[in-house]
Amino acid sequence: MADHNRPYGVGLAYRPEIHQTMMRHRHLFDMLEIAAIDYTVRGWRILNDPTEKLLREAVEHYPSCVHATSMSIGSVEDHDQGDVNRTLKLMDDHNIVSFSEHLAFHRMDGLDLKSFLPMPFDSVSVDWVARKYNAIRSRLSRPFALENVSYLVDIPDSEMDEADFLIELTRRTDCMLLLDVTNVFNNASNFGYDPYEFIRRLPGDRIEQLHIAGGHLEDGQWIDSHSAPVMDGVWGLLDETLKCTAAEVVILEKDINFLPFETISADLKKMHEIFYRNRPRQPDPGPSPSERVAPCDHPVNPIEPDNPEFADLRSFQRAMIKMITDKPYRRQVLDNPGTVQQLFPMSDKWQQRLIGCSRRHYDSMASGWRFSQRQAAERDADVKRKEWRAWSGV
Repeated sequence: MADHNRPYGVGLAYRPEIHQTMMRHRHLFDMLEIAAIDYTVRGWRILNDPTEKLLREAVEHYPSCVHATSMSIGSVEDHDQGDVNRTLKLMDDHNIVSFSEHLAFHRMDGLDLKSFLPMPFDSVSVDWVARKYNAIRSRLSRPFALENVSYLVDIPDSEMDEADFLIELTRRTDCMLLLDVTNVFNNASNFGYDPYEFIRRLPGDRIEQLHIAGGHLEDGQWIDSHSAPVMDGVWGLLDETLKCTAAEVVILEKDINFLPFETISADLKKMHEIFYRNRPRQPDPGPSPSERVAPCDHPVNPIEPDNPEFADLRSFQRAMIKMITDKPYRRQVLDNPGTVQQLFPMSDKWQQRLIGCSRRHYDSMASGWRFSQRQAAERDADVKRKEWRAWSGV
């Protein structure tokens, strides 16, 4: 049985739909990253691995960690206790201790974009995320890592830049960081900053895991689609990140276009070369990066999404998601910004930030929302067909 206490080395994001192919190529990677959604969301589990048989075989062979996409830690609303409990059960059932989530918001008022929106890089966002992180950390009984995301919208007039935002969050909590190197490449390319300088500014001792993936260019912007081979510009960043951080894990993410598997193999081989040029074959004895961090002594305050301190941030998030998912409302607000106050009262500063995001980017995010809705409808139909066949014996 694999030891999950300290995953180490080059890993691959586990996908049950290509389980047999991954097992045939098991010599190419050292560990796995399990997507929580595949096992905490009923429809995903039914379609891919209803009895968790495939997962049990995978984690028996490989040290593993769990990566979540559904908690929307940045959303100014109560967290989904059921989701957290299902995630904890998944980890306990398979003796997995390492966990990570995204530093973003994607859900408000029952609407889930299924894609990540960045937090405004403000002190109020740090305050909010710290509260929500501490509440979830308390339930999981362990510190966990937060991942930087790729974003299409750079929210105007932020108090700090993203690097300072991440630094401040590590000061306020005992969170670790999962640094997605491809997301750094994407954001630096899309918004014109130096990705090497960005990485060097971060607290390297708090970075315990790395992600890389391949994306594509669309309308002059890099999109984090996890659909292609890793871009050339990412490899140098990966090497630099390993030089200046404590990261003990680097994971290749691939969500579609799995075959031919040789394209994944080529990326894994290059990851091995870079990782083990910067790291020993076995982890150094002693505590892992997360074990070196003193437990956070901040009290676990009630989340209190209705606290007036978070009123502007909450209204901003609610309005942004409605603008993405409701085309007539989006047109109304962009043509007459004052109308946003009717549903989502906020200060003038926050109203200006909302409409400061371009119409083109809202339209792009809305297109992504419609695509995710179609995917969800198709998945639900597939689940019903599979359940019917199982019930009828056909």
